[in-house]
Amino acid sequence: MRLSRSLPPLLSHLRRHHASARSSSGLLCRSSSRAYSSTSADRDPVAARTWPQLCSSCGADQLADRRRHLCMVLDDWDKGFSVHKLSLEDLVVGGGGGGGGDDKPQRLPAPVLSLSLRAIGSHPRFHAVGSNLVVFSSRRGDSRGLTLVYDMETAAMEIENSLPRELERCHEAMAAGDKLYAFRTYGVDDSALHCLRRTQPGGGDSDEEGLPHGLVSRPQPRWAWERIPVPPPRPNLGGGSSSIFADRHSLALHPDGRTLFASIGRSCGSPDEHTADEGTFSLDTATGEWTRLGDWLLPFNGHAHYDGDLGAWVGTHIVYSEEEGRGYEHLCTCEVPAPQGGATPEPAWMVGKERLTFLESSLKPTSGRALVRAGGSMFCLVEPAVPLGFTCRNFMGAGDKCHIQVTMFRAKYGRNGELLTVPLGPGRSYIFSRHVDYFGPNVFWV
Repeated sequence: MRLSRSLPPLLSHLRRHHASARSSSGLLCRSSSRAYSSTSADRDPVAARTWPQLCSSCGADQLADRRRHLCMVLDDWDKGFSVHKLSLEDLVVGGGGGGGGDDKPQRLPAPVLSLSLRAIGSHPRFHAVGSNLVVFSSRRGDSRGLTLVYDMETAAMEIENSLPRELERCHEAMAAGDKLYAFRTYGVDDSALHCLRRTQPGGGDSDEEGLPHGLVSRPQPRWAWERIPVPPPRPNLGGGSSSIFADRHSLALHPDGRTLFASIGRSCGSPDEHTADEGTFSLDTATGEWTRLGDWLLPFNGHAHYDGDLGAWVGTHIVYSEEEGRGYEHLCTCEVPAPQGGATPEPAWMVGKERLTFLESSLKPTSGRALVRAGGSMFCLVEPAVPLGFTCRNFMGAGDKCHIQVTMFRAKYGRNGELLTVPLGPGRSYIFSRHVDYFGPNVFWV
């Protein structure tokens, strides 16, 4: 039976699921990715359009989105990390990476920022707020970690001399507007919510001592941490875990720009199996108040992003294969619940039929996959990989053996309501070296 096209998009297409400054080098090559979940009849004509047409068709502000870049943090030199950025033109239209033929590998652009292991440690965490890349350095001995904020537009670096102790290890963070909210993910009895924001200087007279006549020193805004007085909910999940998250979590920002949604859970076999005392909460960042919405979980693995064309959150969902004994990521959409109002029914959600991957058969995926929203209704899938035959250990320091497949695509619904992915170009595979254990590429659209 065909559903009426006059219904809202989500009600027409979603079905409800219930739980049971240095130079650096890398290589670039273009590969022909396939639209694995769509037929030629379902392919979107956007994929063949030029850059201005592509932006317009996605409903994005062309000037604003054109200034933004894909930011990749890689451990591609033996003394630390590099921050590379690629424009949308590089990824969809072409260019960047140094020129050359389609079949020939090419090097990544020089990094815009290099961070040494000595400065930020071997296990830093990276996040993004607006045009800023935020770095949480790892703790060294008895010293506290640092918070570094690098503005990708102005190249200005600001250092906050302390990092909340609870965030020095496992944590989650998500931006809402111009603030970053972060919290410890497990094992802390006094876990609290922390907010990194740009504070305005206080009042008072300017200090003019030592300045030439006629010049006035004015305090400048600075980034600073604020501890939210209302702690996150702490359901009892057993096993010593008492913070808002156990080892399963989903995060999403409501389209209102101020309400964060967070799901908690503890793995118990298949990702579709649930345990008691788990659920979904919303945080009103304007008031700092948490609300329990229900004992259901958002279907996403990690972060989800709002797609205005679909009127839904878009992210990835783990589909467990009994035959292979492991799970694979599939594209997923989910209806957006009301931001406040207490108990809320589980929203409808849908999972794409095919695995979400654009890798060639000669490559084996590694950890660090990421799905980021790239403006409008465009998404960017970043897939780290190594050639078949390599293990997770023997490619460390082995030269340019590691790949990152970067593919721009749109999500859409097919004729029968199925969820499809439509690539916006052939995709690109960047080759680089890896030097730091347990560090996967960190990717942001800033």
